[in-house]
Amino acid sequence: MFLKPLLERNPRFIEAAVELHRAGQLPANCYVLDLDAVRDNAATLQAEADRLGLEMFAMTKQIGRNPAALAAFRAAGLTKAVAVDMACARVIHREGMELGHIGHLVQVPRAEANTAAAIKPANWTVFNLEKAREAGAAAKAAGSTQDLLARVKAPGDTFYPGQEGGFESDQIEPVAEAIDALPGARFAGVTTFPALRYDATVREVLPTPNLKTLAAAIKARWVCEQAHQQLKEELGLDHFEGRSWHGLHRHVLMTMIAYAFLQSRRLAQASGGKKNPPRAAEADVAGDPWRRAGNPRPRATLSMPSLQAHAP
Repeated sequence: MFLKPLLERNPRFIEAAVELHRAGQLPANCYVLDLDAVRDNAATLQAEADRLGLEMFAMTKQIGRNPAALAAFRAAGLTKAVAVDMACARVIHREGMELGHIGHLVQVPRAEANTAAAIKPANWTVFNLEKAREAGAAAKAAGSTQDLLARVKAPGDTFYPGQEGGFESDQIEPVAEAIDALPGARFAGVTTFPALRYDATVREVLPTPNLKTLAAAIKARWVCEQAHQQLKEELGLDHFEGRSWHGLHRHVLMTMIAYAFLQSRRLAQASGGKKNPPRAAEADVAGDPWRRAGNPRPRATLSMPSLQAHAP
């Protein structure tokens, strides 16, 4: 997968590695890195990420414990790296890089949660509520609040052996609420892995079923946020000024009835009278970079059609 392109693009590197091996200058089980290429390639990717307004993390994987490789990333302008496991996280932290993400491949062991929280990762992926509780408790003990990403899954998704797990994608709303309710934890979005995978038969990187699952989960979360915002801004959900539970209950009930009526009118108009319009969660989100990246859209950028009242 990688050797052929390397032979085409950097044959002198292969020749140098062979010469060093024959001279007995390479110890067993070691990596040979072209640090100039690492730096230059990382700088090219960082420049493109800056142009697109994206935040880029170095995915260190096998070389994540190599200080020289991390120094090359820093020289290219990268400040954050992804750790496969806690061994990688410690080296990343020790070498002066920020920990951008942990837990997406290997869950943080319970015994090392406090160490992970002390490093203060920008993102921490959890596969279940037990791991979310551990992360939240560790962050609270460290005096911080940890952003947690929920890994989602659905029937038909693809995972590497030993990396299975996650929350059911159609349950993301209660999952988000449960994570937000944990001390020291904050729900920050959803994620999956792998979303893209190299197909050796066609020699291309293709989307996996996981990507569709991720898009549906993000859409479901966004639809709920949109509905809540419209209920407040268009229908006065937050205008109640009474003091009794019954009064609040009636106000919310009437607001929901009004929203359901106007929503049904809008959906009927959008579907052109069709009986089975597509589900919102199945809509294409390819054109939305925020949702494509697995993040809730910023409230300030929400662009929603206003609910239109109709004359009786």
